[in-house]
Amino acid sequence: MNKFTKIAALMAAIIMIFPSSASAENINNDEMPMVVSTASFYEYDYETLSTGSVGIIKYNGNAENVVIPQKIAGRRVSYIENSAFKSCTYMKSVVIPDTVTSIGKWAFAGCESLESVKLPSMLSSIEAYAFMNCRSLSEVNFSGELRSVGSCAFFCCESLSLAVFSDSTVSLGDNVFAGCSNITVICPKGSQTEIYAGENGLRYFTNDDTRKTGDADEDGEITSADALIVLRYSTGVQAISRKAARVCDIDSDGEITSADAMNILRMAVE
Repeated sequence: MNKFTKIAALMAAIIMIFPSSASAENINNDEMPMVVSTASFYEYDYETLSTGSVGIIKYNGNAENVVIPQKIAGRRVSYIENSAFKSCTYMKSVVIPDTVTSIGKWAFAGCESLESVKLPSMLSSIEAYAFMNCRSLSEVNFSGELRSVGSCAFFCCESLSLAVFSDSTVSLGDNVFAGCSNITVICPKGSQTEIYAGENGLRYFTNDDTRKTGDADEDGEITSADALIVLRYSTGVQAISRKAARVCDIDSDGEITSADAMNILRMAVE
């Protein structure tokens, strides 16, 4: 048997051992849908996948209030691609349709005027840096379908004061809320989010915790009595519960001081 005959025999043996290489490729295509076309629809550049769904790849408009369509060319909009709305500095609000299940990296990064975003009810993932430097964003409410939030997704969202999680199985990357100095996280008790918040020094409450910020005596109201209790606690004269202590660190500096007592007093007289 010459050299070329040996090679041919070896190739035949490989084909016999792995007869389904073509079908394996089809399986991979099923797992990773392919882009079959790109086009434009009004202000949107979009791509169509082999599955028939559509992804927004670029927003070319200049509206302050944006409502992303549920369908383009009769096809469901299922995801927002990387950098699709990046640096849309004029945009103040955006409504993302419930058909969208994923938001890509840097999708809304640098949208410095963005004050509000309505996240879809079926949203499963938010990739890294998705809302980084959205400095005017004040609040985010995550859906019960959310499973992962990538690293630095809300990095330096300086005005972000509230993040509400409704499910207990969310995986959070590194520094999701880094640079959000005033943030409070609401999450299910015993959830991964509660653990994450605790480990990363974030101020948080669980969903079953209905007490108000500054309510030192836990009576459901903010009064001058709460300010006095906090002042006494800060000087070591009086003890308060751990839960009460969490809601009385008004300036979120990790300590309860006379400054917190003064802030609570201001809240009481407003």
